[in-house]
Amino acid sequence: MSERNFWLLLKGALGMQMHRIENKMASGTPDIHFIHKGISGWIELKYISDWSKKAIFCGLSRNQVLWLQDYALHGGNCWILIRVGRESTAVVHGSKANRVLKSVTIEEFFKTMAWYKSGKMTKSDWVELTNLLLNSQSA
Repeated sequence: MSERNFWLLLKGALGMQMHRIENKMASGTPDIHFIHKGISGWIELKYISDWSKKAIFCGLSRNQVLWLQDYALHGGNCWILIRVGRESTAVVHGSKANRVLKSVTIEEFFKTMAWYKSGKMTKSDWVELTNLLLNSQSA
């Protein structure tokens, strides 16, 4: 899997209108804009090939962290979706982006997550994830 494949998986499974964004002018803009029944938001996608033994580094840039935190500070709905290999999916609210900017211990990574699923995603898992993404108050 890759970040691109993760996007294709999400696009078909989340049940929301989603657009992949490539913004070369505004550094840090997240990868995906979504809208569903009048609720919209942003998702930054990250892919990690496997769990490290000691620490997790998701690859967020300083500009991405600043964008996400500023958007969340002003009441915006924004998330980081992290896929680890084919085995896990994790979600971090954009307001906590600074907590995963650098390498963090697996314990700290789990404390930061708003949602986590290990193993194959079921239809009910996708519904649960969609509901979380549409509720910015879940941070």
